[in-house]
Amino acid sequence: MKFLGIIYLVFCGFILPQESMIKGRYEMQFEEEFNSQNCIVNFDGNIYKRKLSDGKTVKGKIEYSNQRILLKDTNTSLQMEFYKDEMPNDTIYFKTKDLKNKNKGKEGEIVIYSGKLIRVKW
Repeated sequence: MKFLGIIYLVFCGFILPQESMIKGRYEMQFEEEFNSQNCIVNFDGNIYKRKLSDGKTVKGKIEYSNQRILLKDTNTSLQMEFYKDEMPNDTIYFKTKDLKNKNKGKEGEIVIYSGKLIRVKW
């Protein structure tokens, strides 16, 4: 019986697909007119921290869905989003939305600005 339990654990741990999570350090670059918001972002599982150029630190949560990853700053209505299939790339393109400005449903969300995350290699 113990043997079957060990085989089950090995099967679940190695065979079944694991949830991909973004980890590491990235440089966040916004469009030219918003480049004052450029910063370094540290991702770790379900949380992230952005170190802004003025020394301020912004924390947030990461939500994973089937196709997209959402970055939600704490205490704001801003949300950054990018597609999950871009995670293996060194450059990830994102867009930022203000959740307060909805017209009708998700299609009415207004994209405020966009940018890219560039993986910082040590």
